Amino acid sequence: MTTNKTPEIVDVQPEINDVQPEIIDVESDVSQETFASDKDSATDPEIEQIVEDFVEVGKMWAHHGVTIGKMAAKSSARTFEVTAGALETIARRFAPKMRRSKV
Repeated sequence: MTTNKTPEIVDVQPEINDVQPEIIDVESDVSQETFASDKDSATDPEIEQIVEDFVEVGKMWAHHGVTIGKMAAKSSARTFEVTAGALETIARRFAPKMRRSKV
């Protein structure tokens, strides 16, 4: 005869109360010193130059985008012109046949 034993369930995860959060002092002297040294390392003229450089790069990309857009518009215009010419040719070929069929 067999006996049915229920397996023992073992919880291997730590209790939530066992984990302690790390407390960080956001107003510590170290963070204030770091901020002060970072501020001193970049002077106002340096910051202004960096901003001006970013603005110039942005202007160059805008110019490039507008130039590409202009080229795409011209290309589309040429494509529409060729398509319109092809449709006109087809219309002319149908025109004599349409006149004959009405008679």
